[in-house]
Amino acid sequence: MTYPALPWHRELATHPLQLELRPVASRDVSGLLILDQVLAEEDMTSADGIESVPRNEAEMRIKLTPWWQHSSSIDKGIYLVVAVSVPSGTIPILASGELHRLPVAKMRHVGVLSVGVHPEFRRRGLGQAIVEGLISWAEAHNITRIELYVRQDNHAARALYTKLGFTLEGQRHHSIQLPNGTLMDDLIMARVSSLVASR
Repeated sequence: MTYPALPWHRELATHPLQLELRPVASRDVSGLLILDQVLAEEDMTSADGIESVPRNEAEMRIKLTPWWQHSSSIDKGIYLVVAVSVPSGTIPILASGELHRLPVAKMRHVGVLSVGVHPEFRRRGLGQAIVEGLISWAEAHNITRIELYVRQDNHAARALYTKLGFTLEGQRHHSIQLPNGTLMDDLIMARVSSLVASR
């Protein structure tokens, strides 16, 4: 798949990446919208689906406003890997991750993780940086179990999650339908905090 040329593509291709891992902020609306749209177009069968992606910056701002207004929230963490020192107006968002706590009282120690990396910037450790950042955020907020879903054919992501302590717990058979009609399984992986696992 060919992705549209963006103002910062050439700059990032010709200069070493200078990266910053940080929580989402109001200035990230444009860059995060671009990333979400690229990821949705790449994988139409994601759990959220392209229809859930904001169509413009106004919708993205509405989606994000509750999170940066309550940056100290203990229920949701969003981390971004951004490229810094790029002259273009848009702040390049190369990867994002979200971890939200389950709302049920007896499961508030559980968080659900999702991660996305721009296709042109994979295999550079960005996904690992996001996951490690959110694991630290989870531990600081008493989330001791992290769950995620990953497509069966996403071998790179499965290897990363395994490296970071996630184990395979289950399989949702034929839960994903590809554009060509092929049915595929979704895998359930989880990581339990070492403090809990050692009890």
